[in-house]
Amino acid sequence: MNQKCLRCQLVFEQTIKWNDLWSLKRIFPEVVCEKCQSQFERCDVSQQIICRYCQHPIEQGDSCLDCQHWLKLYDDNYLQQESIYYYNAAFQEWIIDYKYHGDTRQAAVMLAILNDYYHKYKDYQWIILPSSPKSLQQRGFIPAEYLLQQAKIPYTLLLNYKGDGKKQAKKNKQERLALEQPFELNLKAKLSKNILIFDDVYTTGTTLMRAKQLLFQHGVNHCMSLTLARDLLV
Repeated sequence: MNQKCLRCQLVFEQTIKWNDLWSLKRIFPEVVCEKCQSQFERCDVSQQIICRYCQHPIEQGDSCLDCQHWLKLYDDNYLQQESIYYYNAAFQEWIIDYKYHGDTRQAAVMLAILNDYYHKYKDYQWIILPSSPKSLQQRGFIPAEYLLQQAKIPYTLLLNYKGDGKKQAKKNKQERLALEQPFELNLKAKLSKNILIFDDVYTTGTTLMRAKQLLFQHGVNHCMSLTLARDLLV
């Protein structure tokens, strides 16, 4: 069956893998041609030396400077983090179209890989980070939440936003690291012992650290984070 690629708009022939047909996983049709898909660089097949915690490329040792900073403040339970792709040019173009231009059709590009990770971590309670009221009003949707909804991945709204409304993406590194607790627990939600926080991009990890801090303070045993991409620019 022919399909127009959601990224380059060229027509390509969709294929279905036999392994997918025999698996119990939900099957999402290909929406991106092979060439465009190959431009998304997976973290788990990186040939580089990477930080054992956040997958940032490093030249020596086993952890990056950001994670060394976090280990001075928290134990390594806070640093359980996995990213699917690196934030390269292909990912940047995709997230600009999806998150900032509001082209929600682009969510389909990530559904198959998200489904794979859901089966890997299906024993976790998946949650998202809430957007500020201003961001929600501007975009009309929460990007991470919309992806989970489209992928049919169950999630819980455990956190409420109480921050200053300033976007992390607009801050420099020192301002990001100085972020005060922007969340509060939704006391009406049921809290599991094992939680996975899903978000779009890992930069310094500050926002995720604040969320994990709050969850550990309320009795969570294990809390990891999963992001679509690891930003390499920091």
